[in-house]
Amino acid sequence: MPSSRATVPTPDAARYLKRLCNHFAHKLPVELTDDRGVLPFDFGTCRLQAMPDALLMDAESADAEGLERLQNVVVSHLDRFAWKEGQLPVNWQAA
Repeated sequence: MPSSRATVPTPDAARYLKRLCNHFAHKLPVELTDDRGVLPFDFGTCRLQAMPDALLMDAESADAEGLERLQNVVVSHLDRFAWKEGQLPVNWQAA
């Protein structure tokens, strides 16, 4: 199963975690705690963890196309929510 990880440096990781999870909760059975979240899309799952200085994102999908789609969806929404910080650096690495 293809998977990847990204570490996004930001002091607002907990806020972005909550915003992403709350946004997708209208469409998905999202799991959310103070420092962790799970976004279970039909085409893959993204697990989020808020650290003091970064947002960790672990993505997995049944195939490479689904993984790429998952990465793009999560990053496009993160960029939208983080517009005040500018585009956050997200560098997905194969896990």
